[in-house]
Amino acid sequence: MTFKERGAIGEKAESRAESYFSKAGYFIARYGLNAKDVKDAYRVWHHIPSVLTGTPDFIMVVKDIPYFLEVKSCADYLKMKMHDIDIYKKWNNKLFPEVRLLMFVYSTSKNEHFIFTFDKLLRLVRQNNYPIERYKNNNKPYYKIPVEDLDG
Repeated sequence: MTFKERGAIGEKAESRAESYFSKAGYFIARYGLNAKDVKDAYRVWHHIPSVLTGTPDFIMVVKDIPYFLEVKSCADYLKMKMHDIDIYKKWNNKLFPEVRLLMFVYSTSKNEHFIFTFDKLLRLVRQNNYPIERYKNNNKPYYKIPVEDLDG
């Protein structure tokens, strides 16, 4: 799958998240860097600190409580990069102690989304023996998490 194709799927997931939370009456605003919006991003991306390139996609407020929101899309498995988990740990109560990180994962194969805390993702990884695979294009390792595990 090309960068452009992945970007289109990611945009659909972000649009779905934005629509879902707006319809629920919550404040939601785009927050993070988006590589496709930064001219020559891949030429300079490696010069930008990873905590900045891994900024969550949105900031939102639910019942007077602020949250960061990271949006992911997948089919039957969430491919969660180990590198990204390390970055998200900083965004979850560390850089801003009063702001937790939420995850919104849209499954294209199931045409449904899952909303959960980043803490839940850490628990799932810790408690399960998910296979670790590597992306072919950059050799980065990721956990292969069945979307069914994200429900509930």
